[in-house]
Amino acid sequence: MISRFFSKKLLSHILNSNSTRISYTGTIKAVAICLAAILLFSCGGGGGGGGMAAFDSSSDHLHNGGGGGGWGKGASNGNGFGGKGGGFGSGGDTEITITGNTTLNVTSYTYNGTTYSDITSLMTAMVEAGISEDITYVDFMVDGETAPRKARIRANSAANPSDDITFDYQYQATYTLPADGGAGPTQTVFYYKNDGVPITLPPLSDSDYVTEDGVTYHANKWKIGSNLYSPGNVSVPAVGDVTISTIEKAPDKTYGFDGGTLVVNKTSGTIQIKNDSQPVTSIQLPASGNVTLDLSSTTAGVDFAGTETSPGVTNPASLIAVTMSPNVYIGDYGFYGCSNLTTIDLSNCDMIRHHTFAGCTKLSCSLNLPNCTRLSPSAFEGCTNLSGAVSMPSCTQVSEHAFKDCQNITSVSFPACTWVGSEAFKDCTRLVSADLSGCTSVENAIFSGCTSLKTANLSGCSALSPSVFTGCTALESVNLSGCINIAEDTFNGFTSLKTVTVSSACTEIKDRAFNGCNKLESIDISSCTIIGESAFEGCARLGSNGGSVTFGSGLTTIEQAAFQGVPGPFYFNRDPSIPSSSGGIGFGTDGAAEHSVFNDGVTAYWTDGGGTTHTYIWQLIYNRWYEI
Repeated sequence: MISRFFSKKLLSHILNSNSTRISYTGTIKAVAICLAAILLFSCGGGGGGGGMAAFDSSSDHLHNGGGGGGWGKGASNGNGFGGKGGGFGSGGDTEITITGNTTLNVTSYTYNGTTYSDITSLMTAMVEAGISEDITYVDFMVDGETAPRKARIRANSAANPSDDITFDYQYQATYTLPADGGAGPTQTVFYYKNDGVPITLPPLSDSDYVTEDGVTYHANKWKIGSNLYSPGNVSVPAVGDVTISTIEKAPDKTYGFDGGTLVVNKTSGTIQIKNDSQPVTSIQLPASGNVTLDLSSTTAGVDFAGTETSPGVTNPASLIAVTMSPNVYIGDYGFYGCSNLTTIDLSNCDMIRHHTFAGCTKLSCSLNLPNCTRLSPSAFEGCTNLSGAVSMPSCTQVSEHAFKDCQNITSVSFPACTWVGSEAFKDCTRLVSADLSGCTSVENAIFSGCTSLKTANLSGCSALSPSVFTGCTALESVNLSGCINIAEDTFNGFTSLKTVTVSSACTEIKDRAFNGCNKLESIDISSCTIIGESAFEGCARLGSNGGSVTFGSGLTTIEQAAFQGVPGPFYFNRDPSIPSSSGGIGFGTDGAAEHSVFNDGVTAYWTDGGGTTHTYIWQLIYNRWYEI
């Protein structure tokens, strides 16, 4: 309460003293640029000559008068006024502070219906009235205005703990908020200095942008002067009647857009990218960093690409993880060379293009991609950390080098794929199984160097090049049920091969196709018309352990050494003893025993149309079968 600190007796003593008087230099006008006035009343030692307590234009306070004395604090005992800067009062260290000044040209104050010309008479009247409230309001007039303003007077309390009495003048602030297409209406509010200018800042959305230095950023705050504010009700520091000339959106410089280029400035952590204006066509990262990009909220999509010398990501080593959006198009060289990229969600990708992830040596994401329809050349080449199963049930094309040197993948499944380019899986040294059952055509060396490959399903493939399985020495089982011919040397030296399923439409097995496959025990080649030189030479178990070699009725030619070293037995669907000159099967020879089609003395069988089974022995010397 004011009366609690500023008693009538004390105020009367001050105002009526011949030695001390309250005075202002001129009127309370903008003559003083200060912001606060402090009147100090002290109880203390002997009285002295009074000085003028005046506003000092160089400070914010009402200072003691100079020269002959003024209000001060004397000794803690004794009464009266005295000494340079002498005190007054009745003992003790009591002092009362009134804080408050203004740059306004105040002409009068009104309290309880009475008008006062200065603050001294106003305060005298208020004390005389015995004010009991902690906060009291009085009207005051400003020169040139017709409506009064409200001054707020606060006594020391929980609401005003710092000063004994605070006199707050009411000021006027004018501002204009931005609006779509320009400025909104001008707004005027009244405020108190200690409260600041109250402004309600509108909310900001993902479609609010600020362009700075050619980069467009999302706006996440408002800027007033040099200060940043979040949307909502804010208090802006100000003094006097002011016009706030600039209220503008402030950029969030975590990331922005330079055209279609996503410019990321933050060097670490997960950054959620929101973009509803245009697709992301390239990404620029900090020169050094560990950035995770969440692109799942980019409603405008991701449609970016690059070249070998200018890949889709600038400073690619700074990228460690990516979450993609549903609207994804990753073009050529998109993430090329992102050597620290560990994870990326590709579940929504419909195509992965030329060198998109080539050289991403730490990539270890799932490659179960149900929506992917095509893999372009070198899509994952050199991704040495990719591991486990690769499943792309909708993919129709796997281009050359797509998984070359992906040393840790263990299985691939492309059941809908119709074409596989050369060296697509070359040197995938831990690849164990491959399902390419839908393929109708494969190029050279697709599994070259896959030294752990055990099973391969190429049941839809109509032709194989000689080098498809080069170096696949662990291969045990292969399904070639759609293949119409098997090229020379396709499985030459595959000592682990046990099972081969040959197409019912296969017409030719070329030279050395299965040479040295010494674990192969049984094969049905009943559709073949021609079997090439040394095609099964050295297949030491073929026909043993209940196995067999079955020929068809259309067989016309078996070249020399085709079954050299094969124990048999052999099963024919026509009489093998009929010479070729009479329309029988031709057996090639150069006269050398080691080049004989069959080993001397092996057995063959033929069952005629009447159901009689005939048994034959191969006679090396005559290079023909004889019935026994």
